[in-house]
This record gives sequence, structure tokens and C-alpha cells, in this order.
Amino acid sequence: MGKVKERRRSSSGLSSKPDKMYTCVHCGHLSPHIYKTYALSSENLMKLLECRKCGKLVDKYIEYDVIIVAVNLLLLHQPAYRHVLLNDPFSSFWKLGIIFPFCEAYCHWCFQKGMETSPNRVDFYELENDFYRVLLRTAIGAGVFHLFILITSFIRSCLFRNMVRQNFSYMSVLKGTCMCGFYSVFELVSLVWSFKRMDSQYVFIYGIQWFTNVQSYIATTTASSPTSYLIVGIAIGLKLIALQLFDDHVPVLDF
Repeated sequence: MGKVKERRRSSSGLSSKPDKMYTCVHCGHLSPHIYKTYALSSENLMKLLECRKCGKLVDKYIEYDVIIVAVNLLLLHQPAYRHVLLNDPFSSFWKLGIIFPFCEAYCHWCFQKGMETSPNRVDFYELENDFYRVLLRTAIGAGVFHLFILITSFIRSCLFRNMVRQNFSYMSVLKGTCMCGFYSVFELVSLVWSFKRMDSQYVFIYGIQWFTNVQSYIATTTASSPTSYLIVGIAIGLKLIALQLFDDHVPVLDF
């Protein structure tokens, strides 16, 4: 019996100085570990640990399938955002920051076709140069949005150091803004029905962008809900202004 206990302790995988501090997905309290493993003679057992502050499991999502986590993100569940942005080791978020703007640019390019009425114009899909213009337009808008979110995060970390979490990271903030660009996928799906963009689509798409980025901002910076709604709302407003200025000064290429 003593040997079993000895083996369990040595196989628990808990070190006295953990390399990373994890975050409780419920209350945001830091924890050195999410689970503990017990190595028995025939199999390994894993036990999820409870948070010392709230008493709930530190991160229950490590046992969930990716699809379930994605659904929770769509439903704006704050614990799911803490799991993905603070505890999940996913580091290829920069790929999302490239793919989603491409989707957004393609959708805007196609919506221009829906507004085109001139019969003498060259086939829209042959205007490759105009797609590059739209892609640059989207990149500028995304850059303005990401930059404003990062600047406000920096200002908050300097002015309210006692309110910022110990494991605060600007990469987590950037990871959140890149991940929340999935709203462009909904625009991509809407192209199946029509190339004409309606006002309701604007409200739906930017509503998703607003709410998801608010949850991301709260998870990564511990800002209050009113502050997060205000900051993200201003960021979206600046993005729309940048896009409008680009459209005014860089006209659609005509051949």
C-alpha cells in the first residue's frame, strides 16, 4: 500500500515551481495546475482540480470536444473564452488573423458585384487588381481595430496595475481579436443566397464582432463589462471610419 502511494505521488506530474499559471474559467483566480494524474499499474487516472477561491473546477473545458467549445464561444460564455485565450496552448492564432481578413475582403469584393449595374463593365471576376485594393482596405481596417485594442490594454495595464491579472499578456489580447474575426465566415455563407448586402446583415455581422470581442477583452484584461463595451465599440467605430476614408480616397478600379 505504501508503494502505491509512493508511486502515485511521483506520477502526479505536479512540480513545486510550475512553468505556467493557469486561470480559473469561472472566477479568474490563478492556479498552478488544472488537473492531477495518478499512475496505477494498468492505467493513468486524471482528476480535475478545484479552484481554491470559488470551489469550482479550474478548467472543465480540457475534457470537452472542440465543437462544444466552439458552440460555447458562439453563445458568449465567458468561461469558454478564458479557456481558449488563457489556458489553451494554441499558438497559431496568427493564421486566423490572416484567414479571416481574407474572407472579409472576398465578401466585400463580391458585394461590390451586387451593386454593379453597368452592362459595359468588364466581368467582375477578371478584376484581380481590384481584389488587391479590397484586401488592402480590409487589412487597414483590421490594423486600426487591433491597434486600438492593444493601445487601450497597454494604458489600462499602466494606470490600473493592481487590477490587471498577474499572467496578463498582450499576445492573449491579440489572440482574442484574431479569433473573434470568425464573424466573416457568416458573411461568406450569406453569399450562397445573394451578392447584395442588406442593412440587417450589417447589424448582424458587426453585432457579432462587438459582443465576441467584448467577451475576449473581459477575459484577457479583467476590465468591467461597461468599459469593455465602450472600448470595443470605439474600436469598431474607428475601423468603420478608416474603411470609409479608404473608399473616399482610393476609388474602385475601373477598366
